[in-house]
Amino acid sequence: MPSLVSINIATYNSQKTLVQCLDSVKNQTYRNTEIIIMDSYSKDKTLDIAKSYGAKIVFAPDLASARKAGADASSG
Repeated sequence: MPSLVSINIATYNSQKTLVQCLDSVKNQTYRNTEIIIMDSYSKDKTLDIAKSYGAKIVFAPDLASARKAGADASSG
């Protein structure tokens, strides 16, 4: 089996662009992937969208801690 690739996406109130982003991820030819959403406590529908794509969600208050949380949550 090919190696797992973790795709980490930082979000905050990203409902306007997240569907396009996640569709792009899903349309890649390499299939052995996981999606990690590092969210800064969005108040819009960002989390609902992420869940509908099967993404793993972790929370972080700022970009620096989001990067660490994403790396920690990644299996690939």
